[in-house]
Amino acid sequence: MLADVDASLAAWLVAELPAGATIDFASPAGLVDHRRTGKSACTVNLFLHDISEDLTGMAGAEVYLRDANGRVNAAQGPLRRYQLSYLVTVWATDTEEEHRILGLVLAAHGRNEVLTAPWLHGSLRDLNIPMPVRLGMTSTNVGDPSRWAALGLPARASVELTITAPVPPDLRTNLAPPVRTVGLAVNDIGPTLARGRLRPGPPPTEGVR
Repeated sequence: MLADVDASLAAWLVAELPAGATIDFASPAGLVDHRRTGKSACTVNLFLHDISEDLTGMAGAEVYLRDANGRVNAAQGPLRRYQLSYLVTVWATDTEEEHRILGLVLAAHGRNEVLTAPWLHGSLRDLNIPMPVRLGMTSTNVGDPSRWAALGLPARASVELTITAPVPPDLRTNLAPPVRTVGLAVNDIGPTLARGRLRPGPPPTEGVR
């Protein structure tokens, strides 16, 4: 699923950014020498650093699927959604160009804040569930120096991108077979046992005063 989310985000950004821009999902530390090496005119890096489950509106139990005759033939687990947070940085020939491209990312989000069928890839296309995209919604501080130190980078212009992505539920078909017959039997328990069952019990004991 994560690879499908990456591909969907890349398809969206490639359609919005200038020709020749590269979308990268590796650690941004590998781009520190981008200006010197000049691998491409511009690289937009989306570094996935946080995953959390979105429990809003999640069903609490399986859903049973029935055939044309109304019989249960499969059970499907609840659809789960996860919030994936990416640190977005731009690597270009100079700071001015990096800020310009980062501004185009913000503008792209302003035009379309939900990824739909034209951009969805893999299992996400099969589900065809729109994926909301948010910029800067996380409470974490992307400007925290310790975060950049952990990445081996000096602090730079960035924005947090969070996308809510569904995970295809499992489909169980190995269910117990349906009930086809119901049997009812009557047995003679015998007169002795019958009399024993009808024998009255001891009288109730009065409480001590």
